[in-house]
Amino acid sequence: MKPKTAEHGLGWAFCCALLLCVAACCPCAGDSPWSDPDANATHPPRPRKDGAVVLSSPGGWLGQMTSDKTHLFWVRGHRDEARVMAVPKKGGATRTVLHPGHNVTRLQIFGDHAYVSTWSGLWRVALEPLRDDGGDVGQPLALVPKRLIKARSRVNDVAVDKRHVVFCDDDRTIWRVDHGGGEPTEVMRLGPKGCARALNLGLSGGHLYWNNNELKAIHRVKLGKDGKPRGEPQVVVDDVFPSARHTFLFDGQGYLHFYRSIPTSFGRVKASGGEVQWLEPRAGGHFEGVALGDDFLYWGRGWARIGATGRSGNRGRRGGYKAGRKKGEGGVMRVSLKESAKEGSAGTSVNLVDDVQKVRGVAVDDRFVYWMDHYEGIIAKTALEED
Repeated sequence: MKPKTAEHGLGWAFCCALLLCVAACCPCAGDSPWSDPDANATHPPRPRKDGAVVLSSPGGWLGQMTSDKTHLFWVRGHRDEARVMAVPKKGGATRTVLHPGHNVTRLQIFGDHAYVSTWSGLWRVALEPLRDDGGDVGQPLALVPKRLIKARSRVNDVAVDKRHVVFCDDDRTIWRVDHGGGEPTEVMRLGPKGCARALNLGLSGGHLYWNNNELKAIHRVKLGKDGKPRGEPQVVVDDVFPSARHTFLFDGQGYLHFYRSIPTSFGRVKASGGEVQWLEPRAGGHFEGVALGDDFLYWGRGWARIGATGRSGNRGRRGGYKAGRKKGEGGVMRVSLKESAKEGSAGTSVNLVDDVQKVRGVAVDDRFVYWMDHYEGIIAKTALEED
């Protein structure tokens, strides 16, 4: 028997109310970032013929990669499909820990939090639940309100230390915000020669570092407790073209490591400035991931874009870069810092994983080098040989 009209109307009203309630409580893409398992990318650790072990297979467009003591983190996708994802180093469920709703410009791990700068905001994500039981990380914190992001355009980079969270925008300005969020305060405005979108930030030893491609230099300035500059900026490296795609790396020996775009090479210099030592002066291919170990510098190698695959069925909106599948075209490279320290030597680079095509991210600990192959859409690890 069909329900009466009045009952039918009440039924629809109830369903609509229920849907509205669910919509209010559940996270939505671009509005409420979340943590959830990705069943398509999750699988048991999968050995490869070359001895590497595949930990996750997210596919699609893969970007930056970093790590902490227990997990690997990377960026997958563009615009509203952009995700920050994670998988345990020992293997396990691949999880989406942040869905920011727009392009990710920098992913940093500091202490128990991930800091993520995007075209639509600046986020902080607590990682303790992920480390403890592999559960959801909970609701991320928007460090900078969206109303301020709209006024200041996109957030292009972020750097973090115990005292400061600094970020830069399209207005050639560097800002500081508290770890708990709130109203940002201006650190400095770089002016017409700031090269905003090619800006790279770093914090070390109480100093703020940034590159300036228009002036071909890396600068630094001392920051006070309030985040305000103390004194005038100093030139750390002059007459170079540093890349903004790779974060600055600081070691325990007082050196700053950076990547130079033109010509492609890696350099290191005393953090206070001085003569640059080139670790790999005749590098070839594209380099899109750098990591610093105790004795070695690691990076991912890929080759020039010959033809984009366009939209792909590999669970992503964009496919990889197609090039000839020749052994040795891509790889996970490393160079000895000790060997490079010898006078007149740039070190000899070695390819640890040569049966790959386009490695766009690397991370390292005392046992493994972890890498991300954009062409195959995988996250993997390779054991390091004992010295």
